[in-house]
Amino acid sequence: MREEGLLNDAFNKVKDGSIEARWLLNQAGFNFEDSHPVSATQRACIAFAIAAATKASDPSHGPNEKLIEEAMAAKNLGEIKAVISKLPD
Repeated sequence: MREEGLLNDAFNKVKDGSIEARWLLNQAGFNFEDSHPVSATQRACIAFAIAAATKASDPSHGPNEKLIEEAMAAKNLGEIKAVISKLPD
């Protein structure tokens, strides 16, 4: 399976209900102090959500690479929350 196929397969699993966001990124994982380390899964899920959200909010441009890079570099929950707060409403 190629990269794009992998992503399409993942989208299809979400669409058909085989997997839910709660399973990938449960809010309970964020109910710690801001200094709590962020996991690779949390970084990846937030980065993906930022990619989808920023592309959808401005289809004429690509996803916001700067915010995605910040999410991927986050070391703790405070840093990841700061990145999320930069997203437009």
